[in-house]
Amino acid sequence: MAEGSDGLITSITDFDIVLVGIAINKKYVAACTDSLSRLFNFAGDVVHTFKHSAKTKSVAMSDRHAAFGLKHGIAEVWELKKRTLVCKLQGPEKTLSIRMVRISGSYVLVSAGRPIATTIID
Repeated sequence: MAEGSDGLITSITDFDIVLVGIAINKKYVAACTDSLSRLFNFAGDVVHTFKHSAKTKSVAMSDRHAAFGLKHGIAEVWELKKRTLVCKLQGPEKTLSIRMVRISGSYVLVSAGRPIATTIID
């Protein structure tokens, strides 16, 4: 997608299997499958491939962070500018996948049936 377009992404051709999550902010699109999470710029170029500790189930983004819900009750929060892992959360039920993540202000909310909230370290 070219800079200055209407903001619609028509395709990301980097995946040949079904996406389990997609999120967008002012600069990037994060897309993930069970086994792969990538960060794209609006030109469609891969700018980062995330290395997770378990299979990806969901994704959310703010302007500064990306949060991923994973199998085994794990959630990871990454800083987008430095592409570094900020924190890793382990839910009490390791048999469940984190199927919902949301970022609001300085909080990340993750859920696998019961919500857990944590402050993002700035």
